[in-house]
Amino acid sequence: MSEVISIAASQASSHLCTQLYNVQESYIPYSKTASPTHQNDVFLEPSRSNGRVNYYPRALSVEFSGGYGYLGKYAFQEPAPDLTAFGDVEIDQRPRIEKNEYQQHLDAGQPTDSSMLNVNNTKYWSDYNKLVYKPSSLLTLSEYNHPDGTHKHFNRLKFDLFNIGTEEYKKYGDEIDESFRKLLESSDNIQGVSVFTGLDDAWAGFSNEMLIQLRDEYFNNGVSSKYNIWCYGITSGTFTKQRTLTRIKSLVELSKNSSLFFPLGLDTSSDLLSDDFVASSEWHRQAAHAYFVNSIWCSNNQFEKRSTMAEYEANLLRGADKRNIVNEIAVHEKKSNSATTIIDDPRMIEAVMKGEISTSQKPRSLDLSFNPNPLNAKPFFTQYIIPEDQSLVDELQGRISINRDINKIVDSDSFPKIFESSSLYTQFGQSTGLKDLFKQYRQIIHHARAHKDLELIGDKQELIEDISCVVDEYTQGYDSEEESE
Repeated sequence: MSEVISIAASQASSHLCTQLYNVQESYIPYSKTASPTHQNDVFLEPSRSNGRVNYYPRALSVEFSGGYGYLGKYAFQEPAPDLTAFGDVEIDQRPRIEKNEYQQHLDAGQPTDSSMLNVNNTKYWSDYNKLVYKPSSLLTLSEYNHPDGTHKHFNRLKFDLFNIGTEEYKKYGDEIDESFRKLLESSDNIQGVSVFTGLDDAWAGFSNEMLIQLRDEYFNNGVSSKYNIWCYGITSGTFTKQRTLTRIKSLVELSKNSSLFFPLGLDTSSDLLSDDFVASSEWHRQAAHAYFVNSIWCSNNQFEKRSTMAEYEANLLRGADKRNIVNEIAVHEKKSNSATTIIDDPRMIEAVMKGEISTSQKPRSLDLSFNPNPLNAKPFFTQYIIPEDQSLVDELQGRISINRDINKIVDSDSFPKIFESSSLYTQFGQSTGLKDLFKQYRQIIHHARAHKDLELIGDKQELIEDISCVVDEYTQGYDSEEESE
């Protein structure tokens, strides 16, 4: 087998991963007569005892204090403590987070359905999580409080900038190393690691230090063709001067220390999103990202027409290992198969005859790129993941991978009704669209002067050189380096 270990650092990252693992849970054969369609051991760790098999996520989650909601580190291993023995002793406790109806039904072995979940009772990813986590998979940054990352002793200090995360990691490096080692020891032939993190806050600095440590400790002192270390960076949409500097620093460092880097944005104005979509809900936002990532995951462990991390990476990079930022990511609606549209309004008929409107509706798309790409951007490589559909194979230009279950995630009762269509496919790749953006970033870093800004970005000249390398990698053919200066 070829296992994949996932690390989620931040609440948003864990929301995304929960949807992914809920899909994997649906592939577990709960009866002896069930016919498996996917290799469950890729993303789940089987534990066999007394003729039974339990599956645990091959995952590590890092959260702020209080970020696990009702879920305690040992919630599945130990009974709740009896505090009556303490008598009149005053015990300082957080307000208890109660399980919602969905979790109560899961505990009781009763059926669940989507009506049990809404934006008000899914504040935590644990509210709709279906799998049991081992205690070693749940780590907490004890000095920062959920949800906004305020320091428990210093209210003005927040977990918001790249360099803060870098410093904080030093306190947890040994604990993370021990937890990761346990996950690694349970794997026979690891395929790769997927790290999910924030892009615009201190989680990026924290995760970058983690990538450096894991890469140096376990992956031959560098990213090699044998191991695939992918990083997904989730944008926040909150922009201040220092958040912008954090994003620039994060893009450069995370791409340097991973073999593929996927910065994830979200165009909330897309008409592919339903009227029920709530932009302030992480449950909704990360479900959109999860659709894209799940298209890769389920093509990775399906028994037929499987596409591995190594295959995706080799096709995207084609030897250009430093051009590893995937700057074009989208979800598309499949064209309708209906051949005709009945129109009985005379004014509409006249408009159609004049060519002012079309009878066919243009398929909708959702852009998940972290920054809009210019229309004249030239693609280096485009990858599609589609359902088994010959019409799409004939229509699309690029490399195509088949995922027969690509739309299964939208049928999960934990997945919110955020899309206007359930007939979707995904696209990702690189283009020259990143070049001009990084030229702007280079100017921003060049003009950074304040002490706090320089403390955040570190070695200014080195960062400028790294940005220039990205510009060179995303410049195609005879494009002039000065044309957009």
